[in-house]
Amino acid sequence: MKVKTSVTLSPELLAAINRVAGNASRSAFIEMAVRRCIAEVESDERNRRDGEILARLALEVNADSANDDPFADIATLGDEFSEDDFVAPEG
Repeated sequence: MKVKTSVTLSPELLAAINRVAGNASRSAFIEMAVRRCIAEVESDERNRRDGEILARLALEVNADSANDDPFADIATLGDEFSEDDFVAPEG
């Protein structure tokens, strides 16, 4: 269902709408333009919120890893093996 409304526009904007809309009705063009604008604003807001979440998570990860020794895992590499694992088979 459509609702009739009144919008005040500058003469320049109205001329641009008439030029760009072509054979489409002004109302259809304005509705399409407003829908696109709303979608863009909502997308920008989602992206902003996602960016805030990612930044917060990055800070948490960096804070956790700041206390870790970056070479701690390297020091234990190979501990699960014994010298016998590296002896060449006889024969």
